[in-house]
Amino acid sequence: SFSNGTQIFSLSYDSKNNDIIFDAVEHNTRNIYKISLGNKNITKTQLDFDSRDPYCHGGYTYYSSDQTGIYNLYSNGKSITNVIGGAFMPHISSKGKLLYSLYDNGQYKIALIENINNSSNLPINDNVTHLESSLYDFGLNKISSNYEESMPSPFFFPRIMYDYNTIKPGFYFYSGEILNKFSLISGASVNSRLDLDLILSFEYRRLKPTIYCNIFGVTRNKKNIEPGSEFSSQYGDTELKLDLLFSLFETNIGITFPFYGQKLWLEYVYQKYRQRQTQNISSIQQDVNVVGKLAFDYYKGHIIKLKGLFSTKKPEFAGNMLPSNGFKINYDLSYEYNKFMADLNFDSGVIRTNFNLNNTFRFIIDAQKNVTLNKSKKIVSSVNTKIGLISNDEIDDFFHFFGGGMPGIKGYTFYDSTLTGPYLFVNSVSMRWPLILEENIKFLNLNLQNMSLGGVFQAGGAFNDDLYDWIYKKKYKLSAGIELRLSGYSFYAYPIAVSYELHKPINDDTEPLKSYFSILFDF
Repeated sequence: SFSNGTQIFSLSYDSKNNDIIFDAVEHNTRNIYKISLGNKNITKTQLDFDSRDPYCHGGYTYYSSDQTGIYNLYSNGKSITNVIGGAFMPHISSKGKLLYSLYDNGQYKIALIENINNSSNLPINDNVTHLESSLYDFGLNKISSNYEESMPSPFFFPRIMYDYNTIKPGFYFYSGEILNKFSLISGASVNSRLDLDLILSFEYRRLKPTIYCNIFGVTRNKKNIEPGSEFSSQYGDTELKLDLLFSLFETNIGITFPFYGQKLWLEYVYQKYRQRQTQNISSIQQDVNVVGKLAFDYYKGHIIKLKGLFSTKKPEFAGNMLPSNGFKINYDLSYEYNKFMADLNFDSGVIRTNFNLNNTFRFIIDAQKNVTLNKSKKIVSSVNTKIGLISNDEIDDFFHFFGGGMPGIKGYTFYDSTLTGPYLFVNSVSMRWPLILEENIKFLNLNLQNMSLGGVFQAGGAFNDDLYDWIYKKKYKLSAGIELRLSGYSFYAYPIAVSYELHKPINDDTEPLKSYFSILFDF
């Protein structure tokens, strides 16, 4: 038996000698071993090369070895093949034909040799230089030492985004410890309007709970707002124009840890929203051109939050696109200390913001159950229910739930005024069936493997009324839509999930169709 982490792979029975021949990986290479079924002794062939895939037939052992620098097939020390890609997994038929796996031109093929020619004189390059390595010195003893954390060179990833009719270039920066004990991610982007997107994320995994900290910064500019808009007015030839700058800042720090089959997050969040106005007042008749600036905070918030995730979903092929089993529950309980602007105070000669308190508890639960409708055709269905409650129903509607858009009723926009309130209930039922499974469709840098079509029905929304009154008077919204999903990989290693959805409200004929398109790592 092995007790040092050795892994055993291929097995073959030598009926002539009553032995079991197998290969095992040790010190990053494979070697061939023999177990005598008579005395249970294990012996190893002492080869200074990687040897694997043994197969016994007629008292001979056939195997693959890289002793020339390329994996070829051998038997009892004599070469059988001379390929330039690689030969693996030999198998001998009852008629003496040899079948093996041939690696050629970036892919594996099945190859057949009608007549085996064991020869030590095949024109195989024997001039390959094999570097000496301690991996082959099985008697070498080394002194262990404590692991020292080290950071490799950082990675920079350029990015470019097209957002609200502007090109926004930027970059991502990543650096992580070799064993992933801690990591740092940052990013920045800016467009011609000087709108900024900033992110800094840090995770420290050396302790039992993972410690994390995220910092986000966003600015948005609205320049030269023309007369006639809600921000401008014109009296005679006196004209007022505004430049607006909104800056949003958020930071959260917390810990995450497993707890009785769940994953929990305990975090503190600080938020601050600020507005800056630049006013330009001009008059040709009065020869006036005055520029005034005004800046003030309009929201400050402190939040203590407990989040949790519990899932019984088992891994399965295409399970992210076609979930067919288990259930998943996300829940979020928080207390918010919110200060929201009431008006501005100019009495002291310094502009100050008068705040109103909008403190509240907030609870959100998002549960999903997946079932299989037809196992052979992999037709699946999911039922998702999202419930939200705010304890302070007198809170400013700035803090209400929004029940439309992608996280809510998709037939309506996110800020739909008929779908806001201190209470939230959204129920979604979907059915999905595969159009393509386990294919290999290549397009540019993409490798598309699976495609599904689905139908979605939704009911609910956010509301202010009593729940019974909301249901009895049918104030909830209904929506139905179709969904197309694609999954695969980009650049051979990165998962890609493409989704396109089209939704239409059922009980509002005047509402237009809403479409949603996303390209992410997961659905």
